Amino acid sequence: MLFKNCLINGVITDIAVKNGVITDGEYDGGVTDCGGLAAFYGFFDMHCHLRDPGFTEKETVETGLLSAAKGGFTSVMPMPNTNPVCDSPETVKYILDKAAERGVKVYPIAAATAGQKGETVTDLAALTASGADAFSDDGRPVVKDAVALKVMSENLIKEGVTRFLPTTMTMGYDALERVTNAKTDYSGANILGFHFEGPYISPKYKGAQDEKNIKTPDVNEFRHFKNVRMITVAPEVENGLAFIKQVSGETVVSLG
Repeated sequence: MLFKNCLINGVITDIAVKNGVITDGEYDGGVTDCGGLAAFYGFFDMHCHLRDPGFTEKETVETGLLSAAKGGFTSVMPMPNTNPVCDSPETVKYILDKAAERGVKVYPIAAATAGQKGETVTDLAALTASGADAFSDDGRPVVKDAVALKVMSENLIKEGVTRFLPTTMTMGYDALERVTNAKTDYSGANILGFHFEGPYISPKYKGAQDEKNIKTPDVNEFRHFKNVRMITVAPEVENGLAFIKQVSGETVVSLG
């Protein structure tokens, strides 16, 4: 296939594809005029919900990946708040099996604790072996420092970065600072990213460690965490867009 007149980084060019691979000029199939259209690298959604297993009236792996492909997303990371919770190799395998040959790469995020209850760390090694690429309890914070540190220390990847994505929804900044600073004396791990959500006014979403409600991201406090690689921000967060603009040059940001 030859895609003519594509706009790439402000330049009009042609894209030749043969056997599903971009080439220097050889192509098979027909010719499509893409005048007025822009070509992008495939997008990567770092925080999505496929709702499968357990909530297939909302979404399935198949419909979620079809939507992703239609929107230009070639890779997604689904959160573990399914039913059953994605806290076992069997559930990871179920998701990956349903995602096979759908044209979108799935990087499952498994639960950091059993049932997302924040008490018992899951079998991180077994989950990794089954195909899990990161760990998070999604909207439920791991509020106990010892549990969070255990998750961080047991799933280190290269350069001392952990694949643990904690939520700030109910953890105060002081609790986050305790966990992330402890990397120096406990786990040797740098945090991969934060899951920023809010505003939440309900008492059950109070900061579990410091009894404060996290209503809006604070750029200055956020910058205390030097090694953050990624962050997701809920669309309804107060001043969320301004926050994204301020930190987008420093870390990878997505809406979640």
